[in-house]
Amino acid sequence: MFALLPMGFAASAQVSHAKTETFHIVGNCNLCKQTIEAAGTKKGESVLVWDADVKREAYAALETCCQYERVPQADAVSEESTSTTPEHDGQQRSPIDTVLLSYFNLKDALVAGHADDAAAAATQLSKQLDKLSTPAAEQVNLQSLAIVKAKTLEDQRMRFATLSESIYQLTKSIHPSSPVYYQHCPMYNKGKGANWLSNEKAIRNPYYGEQMLTCGSVVETVNEKNTQTHKHE
Repeated sequence: MFALLPMGFAASAQVSHAKTETFHIVGNCNLCKQTIEAAGTKKGESVLVWDADVKREAYAALETCCQYERVPQADAVSEESTSTTPEHDGQQRSPIDTVLLSYFNLKDALVAGHADDAAAAATQLSKQLDKLSTPAAEQVNLQSLAIVKAKTLEDQRMRFATLSESIYQLTKSIHPSSPVYYQHCPMYNKGKGANWLSNEKAIRNPYYGEQMLTCGSVVETVNEKNTQTHKHE
């Protein structure tokens, strides 16, 4: 609960036989002050001074229950950051999680058919793989850089098939914090098929995009506790 109180000002005429009158007018900010003083001041006749301290003193005199709380902006931002930052949610994170996040962004870019976004996501994936500092990650990193250098969307998709198999093996050796779905498209590469990883069960085919968006199936679910293998039909 809070009270809206009138602001006070004093008017004094700086001329012969000047007199001072004090009365109240509503206002809230410096813009109000400028507007009020400009309207009440006339050269050679009167000068108007709007005093903001009247409101401050009146507000301070209110009972505590009638005053409203203000949360400092820095504290509010800090609280928001704490509530949305993964490191503060109490869940143990896996080193592979950030790698997978970049990989999923790459996969989504290929689903959408956006070659530039795919190259950008592959670049980010390379940076995340560097942080793992393992021989296996170094090999996968070379495959991600090959996607960055690919000239066409189709070339990116072909290289993505190779990358996906390596990411799959890496994910099984460094268990992720959340389930990862190993999916299969039987039609790609002239019927030879190709696999990819996803963070959702729903099929969104990165090899054909909108042409065959739901072509495929989940063949395996990989997570930190166990690995469940589903027979592909």
